[in-house]
Amino acid sequence: MLRYCIKSFDDLTTKELYAILQLRIEIFVVEQNCPFQDLDGQDFEALHIFSINTSRCMAYARLSQTDAREALISRVMISQENRGKGLAYELMTLSVEQAKKWFPQNQIKIAAQKHLQPFYKKCGFEYNGHDFYEDGILHCTMYYIS
Repeated sequence: MLRYCIKSFDDLTTKELYAILQLRIEIFVVEQNCPFQDLDGQDFEALHIFSINTSRCMAYARLSQTDAREALISRVMISQENRGKGLAYELMTLSVEQAKKWFPQNQIKIAAQKHLQPFYKKCGFEYNGHDFYEDGILHCTMYYIS
């Protein structure tokens, strides 16, 4: 089990922010070969759930509220060297707990990459029948039901 921090944007140190952005670019831009604008302006109002060991971010998720008053868990990732250890499930469990705490009246939503739909189903999310492409990658909308 990793030790997680949960911080607002203003509470992040510059070293934490650097480590987080480094992992986001490493996974979403380089590994997935998907050049896109990761810095989308949503980080300022979001909660950042992360684990950093020394200067390396090992796990990260972003929690925010949508205009439709939904709790949105996004940018979920585990560093490549830490995959296959159950950390993604651990991170999603913590993210759902925090969504319930910070946005208790809201439905919890994710826009999952379609190939990860079975994983998110194990985390308590249900597919709502809506598929879409985001940055050239097939995604699906899912809502927490447990």
